[in-house]
Amino acid sequence: MQLVDEDMNMSKYYQNNYYSFNQQYTHNSLADFIGSEFFKYRLGKFSLFGPIINCLFASRLQHWIVSPYFDFNKTILDVGCGSGRLLQLMRHRGFKHLKGIDPYNPQVLNYGDVVIENHSIYDEHDKYDTVMLHYSFEHMPNPYKVMSQLNQLLAEDGTLLIRIPLIDSYAWRKYGTNWVQMDAPRHIYLHTLYSFLFLCEKCGLKCDKIIYDSTEYQFVYSEKYLRGYTFNDSYDVFNKSELNYFNKFALWLNKHRDGDQATFYLKRL
Repeated sequence: MQLVDEDMNMSKYYQNNYYSFNQQYTHNSLADFIGSEFFKYRLGKFSLFGPIINCLFASRLQHWIVSPYFDFNKTILDVGCGSGRLLQLMRHRGFKHLKGIDPYNPQVLNYGDVVIENHSIYDEHDKYDTVMLHYSFEHMPNPYKVMSQLNQLLAEDGTLLIRIPLIDSYAWRKYGTNWVQMDAPRHIYLHTLYSFLFLCEKCGLKCDKIIYDSTEYQFVYSEKYLRGYTFNDSYDVFNKSELNYFNKFALWLNKHRDGDQATFYLKRL
């Protein structure tokens, strides 16, 4: 599914406190210790507490950080990173070579060890071990051109990580235009699994791994729209039993490859 006019001026839809530009990293020694131990464990390093943390909190932490696609010493580019909160978090938890780009930032953001440039992927010319897009690919026009450029940004044996909503999912079938991940007009293209893999192959990329990782988000906000509430209305419109059901159902859908979002790890053909 796609917008009829993918070339419309999108800048106004990222104003008025759009969430990705207002999220700020807040240093917390305990959270950073837990996160660093979690990352060590996920990357195959020795961690005394990592196995326990992974068992208890994996779904709440950055579960997509897995070996061999990530390593503390790899160069990493985050495309469409907003304020750069995720990169700051990763820096404080062990990653060393991080950069972000987002053309909708009004200015360059310099956090010392992490810099966020305000330009597009077409103005980026360095090579990276890992290029990642966390729910930004669907915001970009001309996906063939985008994917081809992302391929060019990969170092030898580099990894392209793309996390996107998928329209061939239970949530779309149930909620239709009330599905929260429609998010028109910011979401310009919404792929099915097949269309996304077809695009990857056309751009010289193969899928090395897929993780379905939808959450209760697909139900909470879609149900809000269905019931006449707004996105910003409180979670209090749902009782504890409903929220527990949403969470368990999301896990079941992921297991059956029917969740409404997935993480793709892509390599060059």
